[in-house]
Amino acid sequence: MQTLIINAHPDPQNKTAYCTNRLVDCLTEKLPDATVLNLYNEDIPELTAETLPLYGSVYDEKSSLSKREQQILARRAELIEQFKAADRLIIAMPMHNFTVTSRLKDYLDNIIVPGQTFQYTREGPQGLMGGHKALLVQSSGSVYSTGPLAPWEQSYPFLRTAFGMLGFDSTDIVRAEGTMDPNIGPDVAVERACAELEQKLPEFLA
Repeated sequence: MQTLIINAHPDPQNKTAYCTNRLVDCLTEKLPDATVLNLYNEDIPELTAETLPLYGSVYDEKSSLSKREQQILARRAELIEQFKAADRLIIAMPMHNFTVTSRLKDYLDNIIVPGQTFQYTREGPQGLMGGHKALLVQSSGSVYSTGPLAPWEQSYPFLRTAFGMLGFDSTDIVRAEGTMDPNIGPDVAVERACAELEQKLPEFLA
């Protein structure tokens, strides 16, 4: 069983000021054998006008590509293989403007690839990632699990849809929410999330 922890915080080295990084520390204490991928420290190819022709395509003739295009395809292949090898995927991220961070979106653009993680059929997209599970560990300044702000939260529905399309068995969430709420605060939010992780991880890893 391989577990990949993706840290999608823009400043993964800051271990004190940002709740996401404290959650990653909590996870690595519980899962010392997991691989940690800090997205903002890695080469994650972006989807641009220049790179668009490379996405969703398979190239047999590498000599027709520029050196940079070959590097992009090679890096994408590395990311896909790492992603496919991880039976359990944990994404730790702050909510940014109600959705995922920009580098996480770039990462997903590299691993959601037809013929690799899903395939097109006459009935529509079919996932190739059966047997895999995902867990979103999310920090947010306000409370989005319930109450008037719940409809604003777009990251979990987006990831649940994306991984569902890829064939994941499940996508769950643990929230460190209310980090900027004077009635909760970062310490309480992280403590609650770590306690919830303690409860959920055995079933998630099974």
